[in-house]
Amino acid sequence: MNAIIFLSENKTLKITQSKTIEQQTSLNINLTTNELEPYIDHGYRKMVMRVKIPGFRKGTAPRKIVESLFGKDALLKESIDFLLTDTTEKAIKEKDLILGGTPSVELLDLSPPKIKVTVPLYPDINLGEYLKIEIPKIDNTIKKKDVDLRIKELQKSVAPWNPISKTAKYNNMLSINIDATVENQPIINEKNVNYILDKESLLPVPGFSKNLLGATSGDFKEFKLQVPSDNPNNNIAGKEASFGVKINEVKEQILPKLDDEFAKSINNKFNTLEELQSELKKEMELESKNAEISQYRESALDALLKTVKIIIPPLLIEREIQNLTDRRDEFIKKMNMNINDYLKYIGKTEEDVTKEMRENSIEKLTRSYSLVALAEAEKINITQEEINNQFEELKKNPGKDNITKKKLNTNQKNQIENVIRENLLVEKALERLIEIATKNQ
Repeated sequence: MNAIIFLSENKTLKITQSKTIEQQTSLNINLTTNELEPYIDHGYRKMVMRVKIPGFRKGTAPRKIVESLFGKDALLKESIDFLLTDTTEKAIKEKDLILGGTPSVELLDLSPPKIKVTVPLYPDINLGEYLKIEIPKIDNTIKKKDVDLRIKELQKSVAPWNPISKTAKYNNMLSINIDATVENQPIINEKNVNYILDKESLLPVPGFSKNLLGATSGDFKEFKLQVPSDNPNNNIAGKEASFGVKINEVKEQILPKLDDEFAKSINNKFNTLEELQSELKKEMELESKNAEISQYRESALDALLKTVKIIIPPLLIEREIQNLTDRRDEFIKKMNMNINDYLKYIGKTEEDVTKEMRENSIEKLTRSYSLVALAEAEKINITQEEINNQFEELKKNPGKDNITKKKLNTNQKNQIENVIRENLLVEKALERLIEIATKNQ
């Protein structure tokens, strides 16, 4: 790789900077003996406070004594974290680099120290013709048929299931014992399962409901069905399953009459069916409005991403992938599963999951940086008053893990305020994007 040697104006650091590729560069830093002196002294001051040296109170032994006992390299190791952080900051400042995230620092050698710093630069973003974005208005008007459908759902939710002596048909509920095998290996063994015959049902496999049509209490049905090839369980996917089903009982749901008494049974605040219908319509209109806002936001953001051209440093993408991986592994641990069982359950390979994580990570980073860039282009600012107000709102959260209720040092408070500022900036940018898309209708 071609490299250019840079020397700082005061010649304190020798830095080799690689060519910037995909908004990422690396700095190789070599420190001379003279440049190590402040870090060795820092290490001495740390070590002398914790080691016991005969003839001296803790913290009072001269550096010469400590160095003769433990060696210069030991003092340097004591200060290595400070050395890496301080040297990295100086090198980045010297090269006037605009960071897109935390650099990755690697100690290549200790004596003398050689450091490699991988620097993710701020993504290169071109918003394109975002001012021409136009999103058609979404019509989610609640109609009478929508209210009637909600009423129907309420009817079903309170309707009892009564045993019948008739043959089973679609929408009946069956109480069944079910056994199933694939290649003589049991895959299902359940007793007294309540199963609703649904023409569209794919569970446990497509065609199961159809094979139980016409059954009556006491019947025993045997049949074979093909397990879909995309079944999450690779051991049975695409294979033939043999079923044995005992029908214990057939039930039919008796829907209550739609009248004032039905309305009262739903909630005694309703005296008439019309009152229930009116209340449901109001609820559905509110739900529809919220859904419309959410849909419009997503559509506007999707449209923005189609106009954006962005280069994201690989290190930022890899870190986002790692975040997703950590959350996935935490979920697997809570479910008392291992990674192989999890992959079988979701029906994907590790390569499939990694590919999805990469795509999701790139999309998430693109969304975030694009909205920040839009905020800058539209000269959107966040005031300290807005940050303070949001901070106070966070304090109202009753959760025991609410960090804003803990005693915070200045650095911690600044970190929280930076997160608040970024969240508010993104939210305002999204609101501005919606304004643009609406004006262009």
